[in-house]
Amino acid sequence: MLGAGAALLAMGSSARADGGFMDTRINFTITDENLLVKPGETNPSVPGLRIGPPSSLGTLFFDNYDTRFSGYENLSHLVLYKKSMKGKWDAEGAFVLRMNEFSDVNISVSDAGSYVRVAWYPDRTGPVAKGEKGPTDNFSLTAFPMSGDRFRLGYSYRISWGGSPVFFKLNPDIPVGTSSFVTNTTPAPGLRAQWSTDKLYAFAGFKTSTLLDPKSNEVEAVYGAMLGGGYDVTPELRIEANGGFFDRGGSPKQEILGEGVQLVGGSAQVSYHVGMPVGSSVDYQLYRNEPESVARMFKKESYPGGTSYLVAAEGTFLAQTLQDPERPASTVRQNALAADLNFRMKKCFSRFKADVLVRDLAFILHNVPSFVPFQDFSEDSKQTVNLFASAGFDHYFEDMGLTLGFTAGVEIPATYAASSGPTGAAPTGDGTKVVVRGEGNFSILPPGEDVVPVFAGKLNAKLEIAESFATLLDVYFSNDQNQTRLTRDSSTSPFVRDFVGQPNQLGFNLTLQARF
Repeated sequence: MLGAGAALLAMGSSARADGGFMDTRINFTITDENLLVKPGETNPSVPGLRIGPPSSLGTLFFDNYDTRFSGYENLSHLVLYKKSMKGKWDAEGAFVLRMNEFSDVNISVSDAGSYVRVAWYPDRTGPVAKGEKGPTDNFSLTAFPMSGDRFRLGYSYRISWGGSPVFFKLNPDIPVGTSSFVTNTTPAPGLRAQWSTDKLYAFAGFKTSTLLDPKSNEVEAVYGAMLGGGYDVTPELRIEANGGFFDRGGSPKQEILGEGVQLVGGSAQVSYHVGMPVGSSVDYQLYRNEPESVARMFKKESYPGGTSYLVAAEGTFLAQTLQDPERPASTVRQNALAADLNFRMKKCFSRFKADVLVRDLAFILHNVPSFVPFQDFSEDSKQTVNLFASAGFDHYFEDMGLTLGFTAGVEIPATYAASSGPTGAAPTGDGTKVVVRGEGNFSILPPGEDVVPVFAGKLNAKLEIAESFATLLDVYFSNDQNQTRLTRDSSTSPFVRDFVGQPNQLGFNLTLQARF
């Protein structure tokens, strides 16, 4: 694998003048996620002061709201890019390879959105001179031959849906062995057709993959259909909506073996912005070797002066066909909801941000799907939603190249509780609450205990050493009284669920970073 990576790097170097480039992030981090505990006293365990990327405890619930990455990865994207123009036609393509280094012997190599795109500009009469904008109305086709994960529904990445995980594909940026879910390793390619003008866009597309049908024991094709659009009502107000339908193969539940699992839903967003564009997650965007695209990727934050701001509100509704736990030989529709409100403002050299998010348990687990996989919640179960709010501020000291900031937030995690064990054997059937932080991330509370809010804050500093090089320091504190572990008094006594001894977390990450 390392030899193949070296060969590809050599290809990238030789192709650079013809349209190849690297997007590389190297982080040397000294970390201790919790100075208040010893190894084994938390779940996951904190090893102590060391060199290396922090664990999940090193990123708080409000961090990296609009990206899949924590920011501490040693990560490279190798891009081999080509673009041609002929008359009214543009054609471009990119081979995008992601290399995520977890350790010196564990390197994940995966496709990161390789694509071929052709666009037709009906109003273009000839070549566009360098520096000119040219006509914007165009019809385009974008084909993702390997991974269509960048073609998603929803707007904020935190509550996006319809990516590759909809076909039970594990996120390749998770180290092997850290997930308990059986995953699909076949590709999930896709195709998107889009019409765009200065004021509106509309798209339609589809994805396909293959899954093993549990009834026939044969591999069968599955698919997803997606459409959406957006319109600038005024220069400041944009309205957008998208939706899709996904065939997720046959149910493995014995009583309805092979019955189709289908997901349908829609998302909508309203944005109001002044002096600040309505952007999208970098994990949605195509890699291009065009000057303006590369500039956006690597540029420092700009502070043009004055005041600019963005307010965006998003909502999503999903419905999925699952087994009915009360009537196991039939199916029922499980509904899921998510919504958020985002605020961004820049004034001179200061930035302000705020996020409010709500997700119900069905949405958090829609890719699994559900708490007991492929089965709806039982009638005697109770679920609570995940709710969090955070706000942050930072200021850039231009003379020193120093940015100082602070973010604070409060979160109420989602929970599940059932007074009797449903079909499929949930982890608890006595009304005990299970805190659900994400797919496969559960904490079972001691009997009779209830979830309590989590409070967190982070101080951060960034010193720009030179172009593309910086030193970053994060110091963070969290109080999470929902963390539990199994304990027992002696080697012969039974295990019991108890809270960790230290609910407070005080940690830091000190990073020397290169980005080029």
